[in-house]
Amino acid sequence: WVLTGCAGPNPNPGERTVDIAWTSGDYGRAFSEVQEHAEAGEPWAQLRIAIFYENGWGVDEKIALAEQYYKKTI
Repeated sequence: WVLTGCAGPNPNPGERTVDIAWTSGDYGRAFSEVQEHAEAGEPWAQLRIAIFYENGWGVDEKIALAEQYYKKTI
């Protein structure tokens, strides 16, 4: 088997769905998809939800909450 351009299965279920919605400008869907994963402590989701809160994408802008999520990813 030869796989080109593929790093294998994504170990973060939901990440691709969130990224597709996000890059398509569907911030509301991306936020609702990522919220559960962020609250469950998944670092990839915490980073993305921090970005959503910082920029007000799909949710009201909340800088303090964005900072909390950013700190969780450190």
